[in-house]
Amino acid sequence: PMAWHAMLDRDTSQLPFLGAAILRHLQQFPSFTNGLNRTEQQILTIVKQGEQIPGKIFAENQVLDQVIFMGDSTFWRYIEGLMQGEVPLLLVTGQEAFEIPECYPYPESFTKQRLSLTTMGEAVLRGDADWLDLHPLDRWYGGVHLQSDSHWRWDESNRIVDLFITE
Repeated sequence: PMAWHAMLDRDTSQLPFLGAAILRHLQQFPSFTNGLNRTEQQILTIVKQGEQIPGKIFAENQVLDQVIFMGDSTFWRYIEGLMQGEVPLLLVTGQEAFEIPECYPYPESFTKQRLSLTTMGEAVLRGDADWLDLHPLDRWYGGVHLQSDSHWRWDESNRIVDLFITE
C-alpha cells in the first residue's frame, strides 16, 4: 500500500478520478482508531443514527462515498462480517443470521430484516475498543494479505498507511 500512498502526492490531473479512487482504496484498510475500515465505520454510523433497513443503509452509504466504490452484493458481505464472531457489532432483530439476497428485486424476507447495533458495536464506533482485537483478521485486500498479527492500518487524521504488528 505504500506505493499507492505515494500516489496521493502526485499530480493525477490527467486521470481526474484516480486520486479520489486511491484515497478511497486506502481508507478500506483497518483504521488505527478502532480497526474498522471506512465501509464498516459508515455502516455502524448509519445504524447508530437510526436506520435499520439494509437497503436504506446501502443507499445512505452510497451518499457518503464521494466516488462510486462498491455495489450492493459486496456491501451485504460487509454487513454480514460485522455480525460474525463471538462478539458481533451488529445483530438482525429476531433472527440468528443476516439473509443476503440472491438478486434484485429483493425478496420480502430480506427487506423485512432490521439491524441493530450491539453494545460492543457502540464501543468500537466510539473508539473504546478495537474490532480486530475481537475478530480475527485473515483476508486479502488489494494484493495485501492482512492478518491479525501483521497488517496495514489507515490513519485518517494524518492520511497515512502504516504497518501494524502485534507481538
